[in-house]
Amino acid sequence: MYLRYKTSEKLSDFNHSSAYESGNYYLGRVILVILIVAALALMSSLSNSEVNSLSEFQDSLNTEKIYFDFGKSELKPESFAILDRLTGLLKSNPELKIEITGHTDNIGSDEFNLRLSVERAEAVKNYLLSKGCSPKQIITQGKGKSEPVTNNSNNTERSLNRRVEFRFIYPEITEVEDDILYANVNLKQSSRNEFTGEISVRDSSGEPVDNITDDDISAYLKWKDRSGNENILEGHPRLIPIDDKKKIAFTLTMDYSGSMFDMDAKENFILNSGQIPHMENAVKTFINMMDERMFCKIIKFGSYIDVIQNFTENKQLLLQAVHKRSKYRRGTALYRSIYEAITDTTFNSNPSVIKTVIAFTDGMENSSQRINLDSVFAVQNRYNTKVYT
Repeated sequence: MYLRYKTSEKLSDFNHSSAYESGNYYLGRVILVILIVAALALMSSLSNSEVNSLSEFQDSLNTEKIYFDFGKSELKPESFAILDRLTGLLKSNPELKIEITGHTDNIGSDEFNLRLSVERAEAVKNYLLSKGCSPKQIITQGKGKSEPVTNNSNNTERSLNRRVEFRFIYPEITEVEDDILYANVNLKQSSRNEFTGEISVRDSSGEPVDNITDDDISAYLKWKDRSGNENILEGHPRLIPIDDKKKIAFTLTMDYSGSMFDMDAKENFILNSGQIPHMENAVKTFINMMDERMFCKIIKFGSYIDVIQNFTENKQLLLQAVHKRSKYRRGTALYRSIYEAITDTTFNSNPSVIKTVIAFTDGMENSSQRINLDSVFAVQNRYNTKVYT
């Protein structure tokens, strides 16, 4: 189920001039975008008393907090007690989910701190998993140094920013006639005055529920204007049914740098040597296994990037591209090839396509110039694109 919500159309129905005057309304200031409530006349699986107790436990989690040493993501022993209590709660409430957000102080680059904050959230997740919690219950993210709780003016204040915070996600859809439904919601800002989102609802056997109507969904926007005043706009989204099965757009990056060839090959320009034939056979195997839901693009790289074939479903074109311009390319711009693959705008406006990058490489890197691993992490998070090597 695909939802599109045009805020510019809805704003005209409400009197919120403080948020939209003289072109100063910016959806980038939305702090809580669209809250989707799949009503479906379902009963909540948690009683009010259970919700209250969870809320109190969340408050205690964020009061005690979990802190880290400078530049580190290793958990301190004093964190184990509160995490053990959290483990017991998650294991006794298997439908409950928790969002873990990592933070850092202000020392270091944005890219470094973003990666470090993700690693801190992942350290907590790994501890919970080691205690038997389900990975389906745990969501992690990093905010870097963007949300400090102090002004970072001294060592003590900076230490308070090196933390993780927690938020419980309560199940909104539970039992209907002894059958369990699951809902997933994904939202993003698609333009200055439009948000798009997806609702995917499945029953306990994994089959999609396709009888949802506009009356089953409600939404609101919450934002702050330039004066700091909070505004809320309620409305109903417009539902557009789409194929439940998403398509996948793969970008395959192939490494033709010197380390992939035998030494004799580099001296005598023998192309089919070293790791090259293994890589090309692996790519051809991947292409032959593609189904009708998949697109593919092929990039070859060494010290420079070369797009061999843009996105297509045509396996014949892709197989031909595997052997095109397969020349020795000296250095290794691995990070830059992944960066360019992620930032390709093809399919960005199509919510039914998932973009993924697969890098076929021996892992070396020496030619990406200003693009480093932190740059790759940052752009991967920004575009929500999976990368595999």
